[in-house]
Amino acid sequence: MIAEHIGARSDKGPFRSTNQDAYWVSDTGDPIALGELYIVTDGVGGQEYGAAAAQLAAQAINTQFYRRRQAGEPVAEALGQAIYQANEAVYQQAQERGGVKMGCTVVAAVQHEGLLYVAHVGDARVYLLHKNKLRQLTRDDSWVQKQIDAGIITPEEAENHQMRNVVTQALGNNLDITVHQSQHENFRSGDRLLLCTDGLHGVLSDAEISKLLKNNPPQTAADKLVQAAIDAGTQDNVTAVVVQLQKSSGAMGATAVSGSRRPVPLWAIVTLITLALLALAWGIYAFWPASDAPNETAPGPNQRNILPTLIATAQLPAAGQPTAVPPTDTTVPPAEPTATETPLPPTATPTSTDTATPPPRTAVVQSEAGVNLRPFPGADNQPLGILPDGTIIELLPGREKDDNQLIWQQVRVPDSGQEGWVAAIYLKNNE
Repeated sequence: MIAEHIGARSDKGPFRSTNQDAYWVSDTGDPIALGELYIVTDGVGGQEYGAAAAQLAAQAINTQFYRRRQAGEPVAEALGQAIYQANEAVYQQAQERGGVKMGCTVVAAVQHEGLLYVAHVGDARVYLLHKNKLRQLTRDDSWVQKQIDAGIITPEEAENHQMRNVVTQALGNNLDITVHQSQHENFRSGDRLLLCTDGLHGVLSDAEISKLLKNNPPQTAADKLVQAAIDAGTQDNVTAVVVQLQKSSGAMGATAVSGSRRPVPLWAIVTLITLALLALAWGIYAFWPASDAPNETAPGPNQRNILPTLIATAQLPAAGQPTAVPPTDTTVPPAEPTATETPLPPTATPTSTDTATPPPRTAVVQSEAGVNLRPFPGADNQPLGILPDGTIIELLPGREKDDNQLIWQQVRVPDSGQEGWVAAIYLKNNE
């Protein structure tokens, strides 16, 4: 179930037959104490399987982010690496489908311990509404943005430019991508975060977005933003995820724990500790036994030994008296004859000429859907079967790169002895 401080809606829009957008938000069943994650993906228009790319990327980012966080990776690193792995997953899926064009843009954000982490590839955006001022936290990977940066066109000219929908990079089109990341702390509880696709920000002004964000609860705001984009005549799918931010580091974790207890006040803890120490001191005072060290005078009826004697002091002789030294026995026992042993000739120690065979190098499959085992390197070869996620395999010497620059590794399945080739991006060294 989605928490009340999050709202989300996605629509195919008035002119598209299918919806190639996707989104993912944390719900109360996720480990959000490790970070509350929000994702929006948008299938690249004009490419086959855009919807599949968007859904696969969102699922992969979610899975990999929390897997890495549970392994102890910092939030920023886990988020960036999750997106890189999603890119590899979409790219591999495209190769599995015969090298089709299959891609999507992505924007993701994580709220954790008073900080906001943002990452994106493409032209999906994140906005922050802080003190009633709307600020864009991402910078588009688009053709028109490059022209703006170069001073060739103005932002106003870019809004209606015929190339405004052309992105310069997307997940799944190339293994070499750049994930843009940023970290923000200048926000407060109650501020609004918006993740959206270009089907929304391409037709609504900042003023319209700001008005709908600040005057409505998160779910209502998401619904109204999508509807406003449709009413404005958007030609694309439309997706909006709205989050009411929580600045407190413990606020997010508290929503994930059912039946959480009210914290004990500090004054009560201090009082309890003080009383316990007083009781302990009285017990020591009342019941500590008298010292039984030698030459000690027994305590009188009104005296108590509070502390035990920690150091025993040795008695010294009286002044002027000689110190008794025990006599030393100077008698030397008669020497006894010792038998002289004749050394035996050294015995040759046998040495083994066998050389230990090193264990085979292994790797583990890391892919939610498993990975295809093929007879030869290349996605155009008919699969021999599927190796499930977590399968441990032996690495053989073969390693080749295909025409699409995808690296293939020759492997052997230990249980069956079957050999073949798999895409190396789905293998993790098991050594």
